[in-house]
Amino acid sequence: RTSGYTSAEVIDINATVSVGYGAFEADFHNQIITDVVGDPGDSGSAVLDMNPNLVGLLFAGSEYVTIHNHIRNVLGAIGPVPPSPGEEAPLAVPLMLSNALLLLGLA
Repeated sequence: RTSGYTSAEVIDINATVSVGYGAFEADFHNQIITDVVGDPGDSGSAVLDMNPNLVGLLFAGSEYVTIHNHIRNVLGAIGPVPPSPGEEAPLAVPLMLSNALLLLGLA
């Protein structure tokens, strides 16, 4: 997206954060927190682990940290939850994942 390929250290994988949206704040649970990675305009960028598996989507940040949604939560909100590593995927999951990646501009 805006900043291109970057990397960061993971600080937490089950954080609760409050994000300000003008006059109100929203709480987000079960979020991934990393060192600062990305720039304004990077929201929606894919977060990959070292394998590289899609594990999250960047959605917010500050001058100190960046906040990412777990990809299982994102995909669970728009369709079937993908299997955990090592589980066999039903046929619909790869199709759903490819459609979600296209929808999110990641494919």
